[in-house]
Amino acid sequence: MIRTLHIRSSFDPGGTENLLLHLFNHNQPFIEIHMVFIKNGTLINELKNKYNFYYLLFRKRFLDLGVIFKINRILKKKRIYIVHAHQEIELLYAFCLKILNPKIKIFYSIHLMREKKDLVYLMEKVLLPFTYQIIAVSYAVKSHLIHSDYPYKKIKVLYNAVKKPTNITEYDKVYFLNKIKYDVKDYLILMIGNFRPEKDHLTLLKAFNRIKSVYKNLKLIFIGKINQYTDECIKHTCYADFNQRIFYLDRLPDASKYIQLCDLFVFSSKSETFGVSVIEALLSKKSVIASDIPVMKELSSNGRYFELFETGNDKELAEKIENCISNKCQIKEKIEEAYNYASSNFNYDTYVEHLMKIYNA
Repeated sequence: MIRTLHIRSSFDPGGTENLLLHLFNHNQPFIEIHMVFIKNGTLINELKNKYNFYYLLFRKRFLDLGVIFKINRILKKKRIYIVHAHQEIELLYAFCLKILNPKIKIFYSIHLMREKKDLVYLMEKVLLPFTYQIIAVSYAVKSHLIHSDYPYKKIKVLYNAVKKPTNITEYDKVYFLNKIKYDVKDYLILMIGNFRPEKDHLTLLKAFNRIKSVYKNLKLIFIGKINQYTDECIKHTCYADFNQRIFYLDRLPDASKYIQLCDLFVFSSKSETFGVSVIEALLSKKSVIASDIPVMKELSSNGRYFELFETGNDKELAEKIENCISNKCQIKEKIEEAYNYASSNFNYDTYVEHLMKIYNA
């Protein structure tokens, strides 16, 4: 069995945090996981696996030497030689541990592509030579890193594991359907993602506006943190449609469970490293249309497992939505194939198996 120590500087709901939460709780006999939290988080109370361990060592300053020495004692006591970091500050702490304990190997997962070359970016570039392996969450990310002069020989690809969305309770179902004024004749389009320009909710909104007069029972639901960018979307929302056919629901706990209530899931993002919600939609056996950014081409096998449209092209997206509405029989076969693909390639057993290979490389 391999013993590993993950350093975590955040543990509130998010893609990386959910991945690590489910990895910690997943029963498997190959990796003993130790997690050190240098900052508090709401998901810590959900860590429940007696075979893995976690430690609360909250830092009092950016670089807390007292915390570093305490982590080093854990490494020595438990005989742990693999330290895994997922953010730049965690990489800094891992580097300090390697100074104290040169035998350890640092594994660094990159979940987001940093476009802005700020001090954090420069710190990361300085520390990367001290890593043993760099883990990218997709080949699209690997390609981006190579073009950004990251040490390509160290980069390995490991797809995120994705947990199948939980079954929705009757209470949550009634709450959601009442919120969107549901009628049995409705055709529901859903997008999950915080409101940011790069998520490109506007293209989906414009596509909806193109076909809404033809399909009177078409409804569009957005789930994601509401902010200033939401106002831009609302400007393109007809007053008569607002909270009648188009709904802005803000963040909802465990939002993926609502996918099972929709007919079509759309992901119109301009930039992404992976796309957990897309895989969640496949695992919910729903039709998916996504923008043709590199990672979506990769995850869909160039359109085999879900439909792609030209990024930012609302006309083409509208046509794809119409095809989904009218070709239900053909779509059912594709949905089943996509479900089998997602469930076999993005489960936690597969993730652990591939992670073991990286650790042992």
